Amino acid sequence: MGTILQRSGIADEAYDVLYRFLGPLRGSLAVSTILISTLFAATTGIIGASVTAMGLIALPSMLKRGYNKPLAAGTICAGGTLGILIPPSIMLIIWGVSAQVSVAKMFIGAILPGILLSMLYIIFILVYSYLRPEVAPAVSREETSRYSRSEILVKFLKTFVPFILIIVGVLGGIFFGVVSPTEAGGPGSLFAIILTPVYRSFSFKMLKEASPQTVQITSMIIYIFIGAKIFSRAFQTIGFGDVFTQFILSGDDMHFTSHYHMDPLLIGEYVCIFLQTSFISPPFAYAIFYLKGVAGEELSTRDIYYKGVIPFLVLQLIGFSICLLFPEIIMWPVSQMKL
Repeated sequence: MGTILQRSGIADEAYDVLYRFLGPLRGSLAVSTILISTLFAATTGIIGASVTAMGLIALPSMLKRGYNKPLAAGTICAGGTLGILIPPSIMLIIWGVSAQVSVAKMFIGAILPGILLSMLYIIFILVYSYLRPEVAPAVSREETSRYSRSEILVKFLKTFVPFILIIVGVLGGIFFGVVSPTEAGGPGSLFAIILTPVYRSFSFKMLKEASPQTVQITSMIIYIFIGAKIFSRAFQTIGFGDVFTQFILSGDDMHFTSHYHMDPLLIGEYVCIFLQTSFISPPFAYAIFYLKGVAGEELSTRDIYYKGVIPFLVLQLIGFSICLLFPEIIMWPVSQMKL
């Protein structure tokens, strides 16, 4: 489903429409990047597809219009990491299977934290763009005047309604217990294929390119899962698990776990939310490497590492802290599931 939406150009079309819809708003291109990344995250489950796609689609547009390079880089990297948190996240699947926690509940519990991070990114971009207009120039009125507001609104609805219906259909089926996460992937992929003629982007070449990419991604996930099982089994067999557990429980200030009485679902969600920081934190970060590979000489490593991702890394920690203080953000949607 994700590779079809990427290869068919539907994500590219959605970005262009959203950019025109927001009009002469400071930081509109960066905000559009976060919004599209949030939608794209709900169809991919991985970081690579989101960062690569937005690096190819959003980065040239922002740099062409005079955006600050670190802001553009940080926006794409942070938005791309949502692909590993917002369902159907591969990370949530691997955690759920490994920890024997319901994958469906992991999916539903991660929705609001993902939206929370997306909102924090957008608020930061708007405030930063307002305080420093030179880092994110507003779109010129000449460029926005090519279409009337009514034409832009109609194009916006035509573009986003089908896109959102796929996401609602997949996640809604899981939420109401109609299908399992694995089963939801089938109709989701079918709807994505059906959607391509609506955007006039269907071709057998697109299907030919999307199919092997899907197999490659799926194979990678299987290898990761096998490696994780081997590591965890070896880890437990030699006794490191017991040693680590005793170390954690030995501290007087470590009783927040209530000695194994914390909901394993909540623990899993906290771990997966906090792992967002690992994908953009120097010196090693997948999102940074993906973007650098796409951008080439357009962005220096310094633009991405030290100036670009640091503000968004802080925002991720703030989002994690909010979820710690208000666990209902995670548990309330889970409690409403029809399972």
